[in-house]
Amino acid sequence: MIYHAIADKLKKHLPLKNTFLKDLHVLDPASRTEQDSAYTMIRVGRAIPKLLNNTEIDRIRHEFMMYAAETIDESWYIKNKYQDSDGNNHIEYQRIDHYWNKVVSLTTSFRLPKYPTLSKIVKNVLIMPHGNSDVERDFNINEHIVTENRTLLSLSSINGLRSTWDAIKFYDAEQLSLKFLADREKEQSKKHENTDEEMKKLIDQEHQLLSKQKSLQDEQKKAQLLVGEGR
Repeated sequence: MIYHAIADKLKKHLPLKNTFLKDLHVLDPASRTEQDSAYTMIRVGRAIPKLLNNTEIDRIRHEFMMYAAETIDESWYIKNKYQDSDGNNHIEYQRIDHYWNKVVSLTTSFRLPKYPTLSKIVKNVLIMPHGNSDVERDFNINEHIVTENRTLLSLSSINGLRSTWDAIKFYDAEQLSLKFLADREKEQSKKHENTDEEMKKLIDQEHQLLSKQKSLQDEQKKAQLLVGEGR
């Protein structure tokens, strides 16, 4: 009974009738040669708001037909084949992003992307969260960034702060922390100040030497004049 209850609840809450989610099976490598796959990919492209213009949507079918006829290396979607202890054959598949990274990296003879429109669709589909944990984590990060004294920040400023936060996280927060950057900036400024002071001292010394040289030249001229008058 409990399994029936769980199944009923899942059928009630899961988006099993969502057409967009059903159409995403077109990203499966096995679906590329199916008869209606090109039109399925067109529906996916149309379903993502503000992603493609009309010209790009018209190109989807052409690109998908080229993709369907592409010679795909089996290693792009199959990671391993093996037999278990009972002699049963098993296949371990590659991650879907690994496969599509190989596909969208293909280029023409002119070294241009072969599937630019499909690339836009696939990349936007693959970044979609599969649960609410990412969303909740983003809310927590934003709450940490937008403190009480920052409530009047504009949307662009908040986006800038969030981009900086993500960049620091991506490039290793321990090495690229804000404190590290501030200390480095301060150190560089101090070095520039010291360099400027040293340059100023050198310039002053040069002026003093030039002044002494001029005085010696003047005294030398006077001495020569006195010697000439004595003769």
